Amino acid sequence: MENKIIEIPVDKIRPNPNQSRKSFDEGKLKELAESIKASGLAVPIQVTKKNDYWEIISGERRWRAHKIARLKTIQAIEKKYVKDSSRRIDSLMENLHRVDLNEVEKAKTLKEIQKEDDLSLTLLAQRVGLSDTYVRHLLNLLNPDMKHLTEAVKKGEIIEHHARIIKGIQDEPTEKKVLDIVKEKGLSVTKTEELVNVLKKVPKEVKTAILNEVISVEQAENISKLNDKEKRDKAIGEFKSLKVVEKNIVKNAKNRDSAKEKRELQKKLEKAETWIKGLKMENIATLRQLEKTIKVLLMAVSFIPVIDEKQKEKLLGELTLFIEKCERGSQLAEEIKEKIENYDE
Repeated sequence: MENKIIEIPVDKIRPNPNQSRKSFDEGKLKELAESIKASGLAVPIQVTKKNDYWEIISGERRWRAHKIARLKTIQAIEKKYVKDSSRRIDSLMENLHRVDLNEVEKAKTLKEIQKEDDLSLTLLAQRVGLSDTYVRHLLNLLNPDMKHLTEAVKKGEIIEHHARIIKGIQDEPTEKKVLDIVKEKGLSVTKTEELVNVLKKVPKEVKTAILNEVISVEQAENISKLNDKEKRDKAIGEFKSLKVVEKNIVKNAKNRDSAKEKRELQKKLEKAETWIKGLKMENIATLRQLEKTIKVLLMAVSFIPVIDEKQKEKLLGELTLFIEKCERGSQLAEEIKEKIENYDE
């Protein structure tokens, strides 16, 4: 097999039909096209001759970028193979070690290499330079019963390790609920493992409360220590009540906010943010905290009808702290403080 670098017309090249990667980020392709126009192609693509055209072995992104840049030719290394299977294996191996290939695409590539050479899992791992365990985990993504998890890996919502942990539940409806929680909260692998481990050992009613996001993992572990089911149900009921109060706060705030009140609140917020940005403070962390605090305080005004005395006391404490730290904007803070103190519940 001999190799040489040649210039090939871009329109005489075709992508490999067996390419594992089927989608390309248009934005990144345009960036690459601009880079190639400015600095040239850093690494030639690899091709092999097929009748009256060349087929890409590796470098499809670079070829697509050349097309976007409207360049007529591209540098390529022509590889000549005695066996077609050798060309295919080379192409698959090149794809497998690309950093931008997601784990599902890697799994499909591994499966193709395994099929092409009829390899056992151990020999496949040796061939591609990966551990047996990692290869096995990747190939498991292609199992039919992993479909709901594989899709999430493919979209980049979770990684293979997440999928493996969730699959350990061995109950598809529960797996789907856990997957939703992991995606929504952006749980790490460690946190996902904690969640799944707790789900496996807690009583049914506690498990349901976790999946319905009524209680947290930590709360679930504490409630599970109650030996009496009636006590557990009561504890879960109390947490449900807190969730209802939380929803009512938001609902009440939405109902209470007329268009005029919203406009006034927005004006105050904008004015306060202007003041804060004008502050000259050495401690940037303090500045950021003040910025965050005033936003919370301004929005909290909407919740006055349903906050209790303890919450009100905390809110007033925050305002006092704000007044002490912020030389400007204190008038606004005093106005909000007065409104909270004098509000007739």
